Amino acid sequence: MILEDNISVLTFSLTSFSYFVHRLKILVSNRSSQLFY
Repeated sequence: MILEDNISVLTFSLTSFSYFVHRLKILVSNRSSQLFY
């Protein structure tokens, strides 16, 4: 029971983290394109 809860929490945090990284990459690429153009 506890293990399953940990797995679901881990999956959720991984999903949140990858979403955050994705948004960060978009932000950085927008910034750098504004810098270059």
